[in-house]
Amino acid sequence: MRAMTTYRMAAVVATCVALGACTKKDDTAAAGDSAAMRDSTSAMAAAGTPNDTMGAHTNTGPMSDPQIFGMMSASDSGELKLSRLAQTKATHPQVKAFARKMVTEHTAMLKEGSALAKRLTVVPAAPEDSNLVKDVADDIEDLTKKNAGKDWDDDYLDKIGNAHKKTLDFIDKAMNNATHADLKAALTKARPAVDGHLNEINQLKDRKTD
Repeated sequence: MRAMTTYRMAAVVATCVALGACTKKDDTAAAGDSAAMRDSTSAMAAAGTPNDTMGAHTNTGPMSDPQIFGMMSASDSGELKLSRLAQTKATHPQVKAFARKMVTEHTAMLKEGSALAKRLTVVPAAPEDSNLVKDVADDIEDLTKKNAGKDWDDDYLDKIGNAHKKTLDFIDKAMNNATHADLKAALTKARPAVDGHLNEINQLKDRKTD
């Protein structure tokens, strides 16, 4: 969710709405996730929309169903990428365990969203005036360059927490704009899951002392 480069805009919508399913070394699940991302990315390219991971919504006008699908997919994709990085760079055992959970759940949600978009014949699209792409792309770049250690773990928790807060805010707005009943149901299902992740992050910050 600073300036976007062509490189950063290479991987946005990995599917649509809902969130994760693969473990750190689950090759089968990873292959399925990659296929889902390729399908969604192709659909976005065909529609002429930007491709990248995202993180915060600033569009002030009404959101269409394609835009909602695109934003939720991008949000999941960004949080998935942050957590995949944490699987390799985090040093605290609890932070690593949480990152694994995020990868699993956000991968599954991406797949669920992709399936729903296809069933509703909706092509995901990026909303105008959105910072979702830039924010998470910058977070990933920062964490990639940062040295591993306690500060890295704390920074990851801050960034993934902020991403979830932005996603919750977006969901609350999107629920008032969605027209497909099934999309509204998916948003209703996604909200407590995202809120639960945010609560876990806050609890992890409180109890992680080393």
